[in-house]
Amino acid sequence: SFEGLVAFRRFLRGCINQGLVKKTDGMRLDEMARHHAMRLNDRVLVDAELHDASSDTPGHTDALAISLAMGEPHRILLDGYNLIFDALGPTIAATDHNDPKSTRTAIDEGRLALIEQVKVSIAVHPALEVRIFLDSPRGGVEQVSEQLSLHYSGGTGANRADHDIAGYLAYLRKQNDSLPITVISNDLAVQQNAQSHQAHCLRSDRFWALF
Repeated sequence: SFEGLVAFRRFLRGCINQGLVKKTDGMRLDEMARHHAMRLNDRVLVDAELHDASSDTPGHTDALAISLAMGEPHRILLDGYNLIFDALGPTIAATDHNDPKSTRTAIDEGRLALIEQVKVSIAVHPALEVRIFLDSPRGGVEQVSEQLSLHYSGGTGANRADHDIAGYLAYLRKQNDSLPITVISNDLAVQQNAQSHQAHCLRSDRFWALF
């Protein structure tokens, strides 16, 4: 499967980085695996109509998995703090809720960790474009690299980043942008909006399993 190919390539990169496999041998194995996956043409993963998944809309995992495995262009929109709170749930629960500073520190550290993890992952996926949407008192876009940008909502109130994701999807539709898009969020409203714009969507746990 293409998801299996993604996992194999991640394992292979780790072996190369640790010196367990020569880079030339690793590149040869990587190319063989890619050709094998294409030759198999696993229809369960390629044909969305034949894919039956319980936790995601059919074909949504597949679109990103195939792009990652084959090195194809893909745009990923991350619901930043949704992913951060999902990852830091136990940590935040253990903080002193009478001390907002400790909670804020945990969230800020989570934001930095998320950005660093994305930077590491996209370094080996040069065809990806990743945009992280974050609630923040100040608005604006920070271009971290050619592949990665941070979108700060600005203003006050709840779900501002969610609205920004929706607005960006609407903008892309008006531009007739054809680059495949996957929205990463556990928020049902964000997922439903993504689907209404013909974008793919994934929960954070399935995203990290691929990414």
